[in-house]
Amino acid sequence: MSDSAILGILIQAGVGIATIATIKTDVKWIKDTFKEELRSIKARLTKLEDKRC
Repeated sequence: MSDSAILGILIQAGVGIATIATIKTDVKWIKDTFKEELRSIKARLTKLEDKRC
């Protein structure tokens, strides 16, 4: 295998690893944001229930 072929494979592997890391980071951010929004909605519902009673 030529040096340029090996270099190309290594570059593709690096790009793949970077892509996977980015996706994992994005998914974690989405989960964290969703949890915060859910807490906020629950707090608002609790306030509304308290006002109603």
